[in-house]
Amino acid sequence: MVFWGHVSNGIERYLPLMVSLKDKGLKPLLFYQNYDFKDGLSRMQIKTIQAYGLDVMDYSRFLKGDLSLRTITFFVNIFKYTTRCRFFYNKLIGLRSKLLQLRINENLIERMLRELMPTIGFFDNISLVEYCAYPYGSYYIKKVSDQLGIKSFDIFNGMPNHPLKLARKYIDFDRYYVPHEHEKQKYYAEHIERDAPILVFGDPRFDTNWKESIKRVFSEDVKKNIERMGIKSKTKILYICPNLECIGGDSEKYRNIADIARAAKTLGNTALLIKPHPRYRYEDKIRLVMKDSGFNDFFILEDDPLVCYLEHVDFIISVATAAFFDFLPEGHKKIAVYDRGDFCQSTSLVNIFKEGFNYFNNYDDLLAFLKGKNAAGSMHPDIEGFCSKWVAGGNGLDTVVENMSNDILSEFNKLRKGHV
Repeated sequence: MVFWGHVSNGIERYLPLMVSLKDKGLKPLLFYQNYDFKDGLSRMQIKTIQAYGLDVMDYSRFLKGDLSLRTITFFVNIFKYTTRCRFFYNKLIGLRSKLLQLRINENLIERMLRELMPTIGFFDNISLVEYCAYPYGSYYIKKVSDQLGIKSFDIFNGMPNHPLKLARKYIDFDRYYVPHEHEKQKYYAEHIERDAPILVFGDPRFDTNWKESIKRVFSEDVKKNIERMGIKSKTKILYICPNLECIGGDSEKYRNIADIARAAKTLGNTALLIKPHPRYRYEDKIRLVMKDSGFNDFFILEDDPLVCYLEHVDFIISVATAAFFDFLPEGHKKIAVYDRGDFCQSTSLVNIFKEGFNYFNNYDDLLAFLKGKNAAGSMHPDIEGFCSKWVAGGNGLDTVVENMSNDILSEFNKLRKGHV
């Protein structure tokens, strides 16, 4: 079986399932849909893959003779960590993307799939109803899979959204895995027929057993990172950036984080840890906001797992992000939702954290909360039940990976017997 991956947060949902399936005797493959997975996957993902002995592949396996792609990737890897060369790095990434779009066609994908010939291919919830150059090859992978009789399963990735008021576009995966009933109904409303097999098992990334596994691999790294910052005696605020890709002007995009910086500066003896969105980091703009705010005691985090920061920080703030579940249920008292300007409404997000958590929509109330001068927002009366509903499909928080991987294994065995 092959997990077709192209985005960081989607791959983080694949890895726990791959580990579980490997433990059950299978050999899952992560195919990163670019030319060089070492450049595209995060350091955290690569270390996880190495720690659990998972297999990973990219298009370089099938484009070995393309000297231009090999040369560009050579320089990409040289410039990647050199700050002064970011301009050249970005230009080379763009050039490589254009070359990949030219090289990846239906014939290449058919040759690739005939060599791999998986029983099942797993996709995230990118709609494949029409051709799109990116993710590289996804449209052709799905099309050729159907032609070759390879089953395609869909694993949801993202936050709950309001159903879109658009014409229905049907997607036709053989099986769908979603984290909660809300998303199941949204799929029915937007994308698929009522008799489609949608299973609600939860989000594997937030399974408590998986989170404990991740802690064993990364906690020491995070501890050393905090020590290197020299902020042990300071109040530590962790701000998780939302996806700013589709928001209006920069004044709206960065208004929340500017307020967080202003609050940290006002508090004094405070350090701000900033976790950019995994797909849209926009580090240069974040640094500009910090400069304009006159606040220097900030640190832009790389890709260590957020769950490992829980014991090291005092507050965790964002507008709305599924990453909050990295800290739940145990850290719910540290979480504050700051939604100045109705960000969630402008992005059509359902802010499931608004009710029953520390919620603020103006700067003065947020600052008072951080100073400890006002009571915390209403604490959810059943935090375990809240997490179970949104993370585990109404089941135990430690059941997601096991239930989903057991279902996948059952389907795999049925398909394999059918081919014997």
